[in-house]
Amino acid sequence: MKHDTKPCLASIIAALALLANPVAEVSAAPAWHPSYEPTVSGTASNTSAAVFEPGGGLQGGVGNTDNRYAPTGPLALAPATGGIKLCAWRGERVSAQIVVTAGATQANLRVESAVLCNGASAIPVQANFVRYTLGNVTGDEWKNTGGVQTNFAKLQPLGDILDTETRLTLLPGANRPIWLTMDVPANAASGNYAGTLTVRTDSGTVAFPVALEVLAATLPAPKEWQFHLDLWQQPEAVARYHRVPLWSPEHFALLKPLMKHLADAGQKTITCSLYHEPWGAQIYDWIPGMVEWIKKADGSWAYDYSVFDRWVTFMSDEVGMSQARIHCYSMVPWSLKFRYTDEAKQATVDVELRPGTPEYSEYWGHFLKDFTRHLASKGWLERARISMDERPDALMRGALATLAKHAPELKVASAINHPSQLTREVDDVSPSISTSREFTPDELAARRKVGKRTTFYVCCGPNRPNTFTFSPPAEAEWLGLFAAANGFDGFLRWAYCSWVEDPLVSTDYTKWPTGDCFLVYPGNRSSVRFERLRDGIEDFEKIRLLREWATAAPSLEKQAALARLDAVLKDFSWPRGSQAGVHTEDVRRAVEAITAATRVIKGDATK
Repeated sequence: MKHDTKPCLASIIAALALLANPVAEVSAAPAWHPSYEPTVSGTASNTSAAVFEPGGGLQGGVGNTDNRYAPTGPLALAPATGGIKLCAWRGERVSAQIVVTAGATQANLRVESAVLCNGASAIPVQANFVRYTLGNVTGDEWKNTGGVQTNFAKLQPLGDILDTETRLTLLPGANRPIWLTMDVPANAASGNYAGTLTVRTDSGTVAFPVALEVLAATLPAPKEWQFHLDLWQQPEAVARYHRVPLWSPEHFALLKPLMKHLADAGQKTITCSLYHEPWGAQIYDWIPGMVEWIKKADGSWAYDYSVFDRWVTFMSDEVGMSQARIHCYSMVPWSLKFRYTDEAKQATVDVELRPGTPEYSEYWGHFLKDFTRHLASKGWLERARISMDERPDALMRGALATLAKHAPELKVASAINHPSQLTREVDDVSPSISTSREFTPDELAARRKVGKRTTFYVCCGPNRPNTFTFSPPAEAEWLGLFAAANGFDGFLRWAYCSWVEDPLVSTDYTKWPTGDCFLVYPGNRSSVRFERLRDGIEDFEKIRLLREWATAAPSLEKQAALARLDAVLKDFSWPRGSQAGVHTEDVRRAVEAITAATRVIKGDATK
């Protein structure tokens, strides 16, 4: 079937309105925070003559989203005139990457607003300059001094930040990647869309034709995705970085676009700290408790939930996560120390208590009874989970016994190193990807049948697949496909925004691999790795829906298409995923198989 690609003025105006970034909701780095910019030689780089003319003016080529492009030097790119060709479902986000360079300084580098048209339907193209930050490219441990970022000479520039700046100066010999994003409306007409994206400076222009095929299949809104995404939030880092009072109106104003960005990836949990430092001070910022524990002068206990309530209400009502689970950390901290205010002593007390002891049970018993009452009064009891993080069974057993005694209605979520008989019964459990095979497909299906969640996680390990700043971008998307291939409900990662001191300069922090502490950047800046992680979640949802649709209206042709997809997904195993150099090709083959199955199961929109 042919489609009229003549631009429709009304649809272009409407689509351009969608491009109006909420500039008021984002901000550049505050003046007191530095940002990194690679140095260049001041002369044209020896760039591939097949694409660029060395020493010329503004030039550009088409790259791909699997590469992090170096800030200087030769690049393997396709000619801009060949254009960008993409394929998407309705409701899907798709991305591309281009790169520009020049032999002389180019002032006011910018991307003109672009719209792809198919008759009366239009899809805007969002463009973000890729900014560089420093990181350890080997993945080896790199220790700095007391958490202060120094010794940057050991680090290398990595293109990861999707910047909010709209104009830059392009220095001679510098490469500037540009990330392109198209959010296909759920009500978009299927068919072929076309348009031109233009990159300009005061003295040059490069045009990139863009073609997008929209298939006759629709993804639901992210809040309806079934993929269980659990990225832990740390709102304290946002207040510290921007130098605003914790839990102030200014703090919540900064949090809102950042957390909406997370919700738009299908986030399913709200991270809460029940007391001071449940994770034992592993990151740059201290984590204060969201609940104040108060021992009264007469020996009774009182609890102030005001911060906890404000945070959960904000995430539920203002961010739009009204059905998200409320994960409350933790009955088993790494230090086994619990902080409270003693009114009689007029002091803050840190008490060390071991799960399984009478003292621990009494201490937590008072709180759990009151906390359960409070959650019920707010209508949050069914959403809440008491959450644990990689605690040994000896400690978990005592905590679970206390919970069963004092608040049996409260369910548990836990990240675990290895599944055990004890942790296999937990309502929401997440093993490491390296031990995920210890859950059999039958076990995963049985847990899902009774409403239990089973996800997997990566953190400071393994080295691959992961979402470090040095990780090949395809590894992030590979993780979502791994979940689909192995019967998991989703993915957990310990840090969404636990920023280091100056994340726009470096993503390294103490012994953690670079980028381990966060996936997005200040000023509501996304990243290459976060967008690719989101791509993997969309892949998961596509596979789920294709299987549902084929089951509802079966045919031999549909079964064959799914069988071809399943054959590709067999390669998404932990032993293979731990190898270097396999993820880009694995993801490419999986995406092609998903597209082919979509054409069979939902029809080919181009015919």
